[in-house]
Amino acid sequence: MDNHKNKICFVVAADITLKFLLLSELKFFKNKGYSVFVVCSPGKWLEIIKKEGIEVKEITIKRKIFTPISDVVSLCQLFFYFKKEKFDIVLTFTPKLGLKGASINQDIKIMSLPKSLKQEQKEAKEAELKLRAESLAPKADEPQDTKETK
Repeated sequence: MDNHKNKICFVVAADITLKFLLLSELKFFKNKGYSVFVVCSPGKWLEIIKKEGIEVKEITIKRKIFTPISDVVSLCQLFFYFKKEKFDIVLTFTPKLGLKGASINQDIKIMSLPKSLKQEQKEAKEAELKLRAESLAPKADEPQDTKETK
């Protein structure tokens, strides 16, 4: 029997995201038996996350779009942390972090949630359009209306 606990890591730029948006998800995964980790810039809300028994790694992640030096530093720190911990799943919450995560290690399942949600919305809309088109199209076994108007 495999006693491996799945390791899941949430990567966010701001600690406020963890406290007010993701705390319930962190607790959910922890209660389901996952080893839950977070990577985040330093902040005042991280103590609450630590009190929940969640492993916290503080890495400064700038939220601005163009910060090349800081981005390289955080990319290196993420690389060594991911290599050390060998996560099964890494969840990122911004495109910038998704790109960093994907460039670090292709062996890890890295999901950028905004992209995933956008993809789901697109697929749902396509399915809805397909259903509408099918309901409007005449079926092969239905008789066609051949009435002519004068």
